[in-house]
Amino acid sequence: MPATALYFKGQGGFIRSDVGSDDVLDNHFIGLGIEHLVGPYQDSFFEFGTGRTEVFERNHRDWRFKVGAGLNYRPGVDLDQGKDGEPVGLFAEAWLDADLGPGSDDMQLYMGLFFDVEKILSQYKK
Repeated sequence: MPATALYFKGQGGFIRSDVGSDDVLDNHFIGLGIEHLVGPYQDSFFEFGTGRTEVFERNHRDWRFKVGAGLNYRPGVDLDQGKDGEPVGLFAEAWLDADLGPGSDDMQLYMGLFFDVEKILSQYKK
């Protein structure tokens, strides 16, 4: 199995709003990414592209620069010894939506823990 994969992504998004004449605001993305598929950093990714985000001023909505990155870490993974790691891991994600000019931009950061519920429950079934 390859360790990383290159991918093309198209994403249509909508934000429910009662502002203006529309019921929804567009939030779309199209771009390229790379994802780590195996090992302690499985599901980590980096993607970049462009898109439309209607939450910004009219002349700053189209062809926005968008970047997303995620780092996932599961301690104890050792592919050579067949160990699939601990049932708890760490993650951090960052997302940027920018017009690369004087207009407003959006930056979001997330950090936390993820749990392998099946692995946790299997420890109690023994």
